[in-house]
Amino acid sequence: MKAWILRGALIAALFFLAGCAPAGVHTLKTATAPLSNLSVSVGPEENVAGPAGNYLDYSLVSIPTASGVTVYSSNATAYRFTGSSLSSIAWPAPGSPAPSSAAVLSPGAAGSFDECGAWLASVYQVTSTYWIGWYHAEHTCDRVAGTTHMTMAFVDSADGGHTWNKPSYPNNQILTAPAGSTLLDYAGNGKVIYQGGYFYLFYMGGDYQSYIARSSFVDQGRPGTWWKWYQGGWTEPGIGGQSTAVNGFGEGTGSLSWNSYLGAYLNVDTSAKWGFLLKTSSDLLTWSDLANDPTKSFYPLATYPTDINQDQWGARSASSGLLYAYPSIVGTNGDSSTSGQTFYLYYTKLFSGQDFTQRYLMRRLITLSLPATAPAYAATVDLDRYRTSAGKLRVFTEITHPSEGYTFQSRIGALLAYPAPGFHPLYECGLTAYNFDYFASNVDPSPGWANCEGQPLIRNIGWAADSPIGTATVPIYRCFNSSVPTHFISTDPACEGHTVEWLLGYIFP
Repeated sequence: MKAWILRGALIAALFFLAGCAPAGVHTLKTATAPLSNLSVSVGPEENVAGPAGNYLDYSLVSIPTASGVTVYSSNATAYRFTGSSLSSIAWPAPGSPAPSSAAVLSPGAAGSFDECGAWLASVYQVTSTYWIGWYHAEHTCDRVAGTTHMTMAFVDSADGGHTWNKPSYPNNQILTAPAGSTLLDYAGNGKVIYQGGYFYLFYMGGDYQSYIARSSFVDQGRPGTWWKWYQGGWTEPGIGGQSTAVNGFGEGTGSLSWNSYLGAYLNVDTSAKWGFLLKTSSDLLTWSDLANDPTKSFYPLATYPTDINQDQWGARSASSGLLYAYPSIVGTNGDSSTSGQTFYLYYTKLFSGQDFTQRYLMRRLITLSLPATAPAYAATVDLDRYRTSAGKLRVFTEITHPSEGYTFQSRIGALLAYPAPGFHPLYECGLTAYNFDYFASNVDPSPGWANCEGQPLIRNIGWAADSPIGTATVPIYRCFNSSVPTHFISTDPACEGHTVEWLLGYIFP
């Protein structure tokens, strides 16, 4: 018997002989209200790291430790960053790549199953020093021709995650696409989470649907111990077995998290065209949308769903729009597997006109509420004021490109995150005069979202009420300060002593 099998069995036995459940066991609580009553409040966008191209290509893996927090971020190679807390992680300087000294997991040799890269996807602390993990691997990479092969494999660490090994390489693969599949050879982009005696692995298949496999805790998620969910049972082997899609889970897998406040699981999809979608589940196999409505995004759609310039993953150009990718739910304690009533949503962002060498890591603080009765509105997003050193103002639901020099000044309220009766959309526009001045508009940019009162359209920023309704009673006005000059939004009917242009609508306090 291989030494690592004996070691894994011994560690598992020690847990159970001690009468202790391993870390990560979740007990489903009796919810005080149905999950359909869930509401979401989205805080300001924060710039965490970047721009960079070599380490922001997968959802974050974040682990709280005795000395602080360890975070892994990957792009073909996985890198390790640490800090005393999430807010003090020692990320590379803006514009700098991750240093080679931070690399902890690298691609294999040419011709191997991970020749194109090894993206660390999940980590589990068996003991303080012995950790296990799983990575997304690629080989024969040609995404244009559709020949990229994606699989999942096992790694372990004997020094608390400082370095990682590929046991029995190249026989450390745990998951491949179904044998004989005519789809793209995908069984990757995975995330592992522990629940009640099993490691569960959600992954993406060649049809861009999500699938699930599991391995017993005693087996520690090693090669040959994974079984895919297929037609109602865990009956198909991880290597080459058939599988059944998990309905309602979404396409993205990297944000999967156990939420202790809800007593349920969360997952997030991010997109400029389709919004930020929150999924919930109490059993990992049945998933529901926010308010049981797949159109209720908790962050506004930037544009219309057929806009070819948004979410552009191919060759990017000056006309390319926003791209949001690789979401990660991370608890405020730095745990990317478990979250609470408040948590951070991290994601990679490309600004309009930027290519993949200019990736930024962003985050937002998310707050959940679960009232006894369904709320009138399921999701709101903060509307915040930003200012440059020259006094130009911008009031928006996300930050502008950091090079423009706008810094957070204050929160002025919240917009509805999706369309609803009695609400109208607000748009951010760019005025080419005044050294490119930003302004808000409630004028419909149709046809085709081609312009914004004759000026460049940036994006939809949310929905304001037509008249006071529910708690959306705070009036907001479009204002103009001619001395700077700059447009801005204010809750002051006198526009803080400047020119009042018009009432834009009503927002939540």
